[in-house]
Amino acid sequence: MTSDQPAEPVQSEESSRLPWLWKAITWGVSLLLVLAIIVLVVVAARLDMADPVVGERRLTNVEVQTVEARDYRETLVLPGRLLADRSAAVAAELPARLREWRGEEGGRVEEGQVVAGLEDDDLRSSLAELEAGLPGARSAEAFARRELARIRELAAAEVAPASELERAENALAQAESGLAQLENRIRGVEVRLAKLQLRAPIGGRLERHLAEPGEWVAVGTPVARIFDFRRVRVKVDVPDRYIPFFDHENEAVRAYLATAMPGAEPHLAAQVELPGMPKLTGGTYDGLRLPAEIFRLAQAADPRSNTFEVTLRLDNPAEALREGMIVRAHLEFLRYSQALVLPVRAVQMSEVGPRVLVVEQREGRQFAAVRDIEPISVRGDDLLIGGGVEVGDWLLTVGGRGVIDGEEVRVLAVDGEPVAVEDYDLDGQAAKRPPGD
Repeated sequence: MTSDQPAEPVQSEESSRLPWLWKAITWGVSLLLVLAIIVLVVVAARLDMADPVVGERRLTNVEVQTVEARDYRETLVLPGRLLADRSAAVAAELPARLREWRGEEGGRVEEGQVVAGLEDDDLRSSLAELEAGLPGARSAEAFARRELARIRELAAAEVAPASELERAENALAQAESGLAQLENRIRGVEVRLAKLQLRAPIGGRLERHLAEPGEWVAVGTPVARIFDFRRVRVKVDVPDRYIPFFDHENEAVRAYLATAMPGAEPHLAAQVELPGMPKLTGGTYDGLRLPAEIFRLAQAADPRSNTFEVTLRLDNPAEALREGMIVRAHLEFLRYSQALVLPVRAVQMSEVGPRVLVVEQREGRQFAAVRDIEPISVRGDDLLIGGGVEVGDWLLTVGGRGVIDGEEVRVLAVDGEPVAVEDYDLDGQAAKRPPGD
């Protein structure tokens, strides 16, 4: 019998068992993984319960510096501008044309030396004419004087009348007046001629010529300047809050220091530093420092900057310094004879303020300890403090990064001198003891 419906496929027994086989394998692998994890957990727990293996103790290597009391100077370092000790202008007192220079630019001149000449031909002609009439005026005055003497003798003998004597006296007076007027005119011309010779008002270096021969020179117009560089001055603008310390004779300042700044005493000293030339490899060469004196203190502040001008004065070696050079002024105004000064590199900043680490001795071992400090001032690499450490403490200067309070350390150098290996025993304990042993 036939049918139009398709016949169902016949599934073999082997094919029907395959899914169950894969399921069995999957569950088996999962079970093995769980058993492996359990074994590892048990082994790890037993390892934790076992005694730990004691490894070699590793200590932080550090270097220390012994804290000492030493001299410290409170110093202001401020820019300053060099000026010649004296300077003056060479100017004309009479209008005329410049004829010639008699002093070289940059050359040295002495006080009163003629450095330039103005045209004076007209005055010299006038002087020659006046001087030509001088012998006649003198002869007339001499004749009138002799004549008066003769008339007086005749009048005394009652030979000459009184009118003749009066005439002779008037003639002498006129001759003397004429001679005096002529001599005064000659002296006036000579004075004017002298003023046409421009002289150096001070000795020093003649600055460049400000006029050339043939140019008209007006009255009072400088034609050159002269700078005296044997000594120089430095103008420094000092902030107002420091000026009282420069009045070291003031008893009120001394009383304030004794109360507010124990250990400080007034001290004034100054140096002028010429910065070194730059190096091709970076940085600069060492500068030159010259001693200076505090020459003048301004009594009023500059209203624009509220600073006081302090003038320093110093010798100029070989007259090498010139006006307008910028220098550094080192102004010492306080002195601490027994100051606690720490290197800035040893200071650590924290939320509670600056602090340092010192090395202390405990039971033959070395430990770092934190000390809070009170900074007062800083100068270069030095920090002046008011307390926090004591003289003789070992200050940790190198290797302190990451070291905490109470951590054991190993000191490898003290004050720059290395600690020898034999200074430690086999357990790493220091034979060279820090303070506090």
